[in-house]
Amino acid sequence: EVYYPIDEIRRKFADPLLQKIYDVSVYTVRCCMHEHYEDCPWREQALYAMDSRNQMLCNYYTYKKTIYQRENLVLMSKGLREDGLLSLCFPAGVDYPIPFFSLAYIMQTYEYVKYTGDKTLLDETGETLDKIMSVFLSRIDDNRLIAQLPAPYWNFYEWAEDSANDNQLSLTEESHTPLSYDLNLNCMLVYVSTMYNEMRGKNIDVEPMKKAIKEVFYDEKRGVFKLTSLTEKTSVLGNSLAFLAGLGDEKLAEKIASGEGMIPITLSMNAFKYDALMKFGDKYNGYILDDIRKIYGKMLE
Repeated sequence: EVYYPIDEIRRKFADPLLQKIYDVSVYTVRCCMHEHYEDCPWREQALYAMDSRNQMLCNYYTYKKTIYQRENLVLMSKGLREDGLLSLCFPAGVDYPIPFFSLAYIMQTYEYVKYTGDKTLLDETGETLDKIMSVFLSRIDDNRLIAQLPAPYWNFYEWAEDSANDNQLSLTEESHTPLSYDLNLNCMLVYVSTMYNEMRGKNIDVEPMKKAIKEVFYDEKRGVFKLTSLTEKTSVLGNSLAFLAGLGDEKLAEKIASGEGMIPITLSMNAFKYDALMKFGDKYNGYILDDIRKIYGKMLE
């Protein structure tokens, strides 16, 4: 056994179930910390943008030092491809870059600066952020939206119906696929653009994109956003991202919480759902804690 040396912040909860969930979670993330964060400590042992976001967020509250998060973000920045997006893993021999994860990297960097106040990270990663953002802005079509990127890109969002798109892993640059616009990708770009503007002193105007997202994806009758331009299906993740992009109100939050008629959100993406609901202060605190008890309590059993 080899553990990364840490100085843990001890926390006590009145609820013994929450205490057990917390303790096991802290131990779990520690098992996934070696020379970098790992998506699992046994099988892949791989560092992904997005996957590591949950681990970083947990560590801001559980460990006193933040050098580990910083160095993981620096390492990821070195995985910038010639096309301006990030590799799938850092490092990796096989590469199917996920566009959504490159945007997640901007979010992770912003969260690091927010939680630590350490802006020196931008001295090492700023050019990577600029390149990623320039690539996405250059791909905005006349309809003010970004289409799914063609092979060899993997338009993955979560391991859920119509969001994994793992069939794209077998496609080549010669493959012909229908033009599709994804709610998740476009909302994520709007969401992280405000973070990028703050970090880099830029002024990207997202209002045209927000208007286009509403026009293409919003279903007036149901009061929710469709998953893609080619389907009537909806998902909790997609609507959570729409809300975080500034396209929702309290009625949408209620629909996100109920999940009725939507493709359920997967475990690793729950943070987006919780982030959306926490925009209402304490209103959904009980709901979120009960959800955590239900999900992680089942694992403990």
